[in-house]
Amino acid sequence: MRVLVVFPLVFLLSVLPMLKSCGEPEWPAGFPHGEEILPSFEDPDQPGAFFDFSSGSLVFGDEGRQKGDIYLDKTFIAGNPALNVALHDDMADSLLYKTAVPSFDWTERPDENTAARISIYNGHCVWVRTGEGYYGKLKILQVESNESVSSFNWIKIQWIYQPDGTNQFRNTAVAVPGTVTE
Repeated sequence: MRVLVVFPLVFLLSVLPMLKSCGEPEWPAGFPHGEEILPSFEDPDQPGAFFDFSSGSLVFGDEGRQKGDIYLDKTFIAGNPALNVALHDDMADSLLYKTAVPSFDWTERPDENTAARISIYNGHCVWVRTGEGYYGKLKILQVESNESVSSFNWIKIQWIYQPDGTNQFRNTAVAVPGTVTE
């Protein structure tokens, strides 16, 4: 009887560390990150809501148009056209799995008045080349559709920002073994 109790306990104790190592990697040191709820750009309570990666916050109205990087446009994440923000859909993935900014397949603004836009899919990650020319990355965690399902009321994102302007999202002092880079 003891063997029946001890064996499963020993097995669980030996497997738990492996399961933890398969989870989400730790946030690299020195990279601003967090979660934010991004309301629709047309939300009457918070009109013109932009997310600014460099400040890690929502900015509104004229200030948003001057320094905000992305906004929610119906069923799209849109890059601020005034700042030439570009986007890259990285499909469903872990936010921290890929640590190097992709070098191709960026969605650019078609002209100076039209935003670069990426369709929103729950679980997708999106790379962002910000208005300052730095890089951010976000993962879409949750969406709320309006009654007619023609647009989203808001999306919840998890985000990370590279503040030094390089294209690497990893702690360069200590490289994480097994990290995939492009």
